[in-house]
Amino acid sequence: MLVTNPVGVPIGSDVFTSATRREEFATAIVKLVKKLQPIHRFYVHRDLRLANLVWVRIGNGRELMQIEWGFAAEVGTAYLPKDVFPGSNEFYLPKASDDLRTLLRVLFARKFSNVWSQHCKDGTFTENEQWAKSGAADAGTAALNGDYEAFAAALRRMVLFNIKAPKV
Repeated sequence: MLVTNPVGVPIGSDVFTSATRREEFATAIVKLVKKLQPIHRFYVHRDLRLANLVWVRIGNGRELMQIEWGFAAEVGTAYLPKDVFPGSNEFYLPKASDDLRTLLRVLFARKFSNVWSQHCKDGTFTENEQWAKSGAADAGTAALNGDYEAFAAALRRMVLFNIKAPKV
């Protein structure tokens, strides 16, 4: 379902604050990724970010929906992105992996913004952080390969990184 009018409730900054919220968000992200796969046969959203994801009531529960399709592009249509890269004369062909990789970057930055810079400076990562980092790497690879199942599983692992310890 494409949602074109702002409906629902913004996801907010609290999705990572408790185990219950992370679990709900991780499950919703997996469903969202699965919904994107058939859409990506025709369109690329090109603006997947937290502000363009909202919670929508579905029966007794809620699901994430993507909104704001103003930058969406038809798959296979070349664009001259002068509005994004002034002076550019190169055409750009939007790909489904662009959406997946953007979603990965946004979630990764949101999830780790407060701790990541310090760890990058001193090079120390806890076991759980290493696990989340590997989830992000796996998601990036899956996005480039168009493997939605692997992408969703890796995103889920990244979102839940401090709920479950890695299996040895």
